[in-house]
Amino acid sequence: MSVNEMDLKNKIAVVLVGTEKDEELINVLKNVKYAELRIDEFLRNFDEKEIVEWIKKIRRFGENTLIGTLRWYKEGGDNSFYLPDKKRLEIFRIISEYVDIIDIE
Repeated sequence: MSVNEMDLKNKIAVVLVGTEKDEELINVLKNVKYAELRIDEFLRNFDEKEIVEWIKKIRRFGENTLIGTLRWYKEGGDNSFYLPDKKRLEIFRIISEYVDIIDIE
């Protein structure tokens, strides 16, 4: 890997939402340093009880810096996922043990 490729890898992040296939995860995670886990998007398709297992699976596929993001519904875009603030705080506490960085807006 050239110096330029190494520098680029340290600057690229991928956004994951839980619907990715294992092969996709393996291929994309080896090419990036950061993986942003959009917990709010994950919860559109999966149960809250599955969050920790999802994060652990991603951790097994690479040595990426994991960023846990749970957008507030007013900041999540046109089709935002609503969670009450109390529930958001609870989820932040849960994921804080499994991710490297928490993105709070």
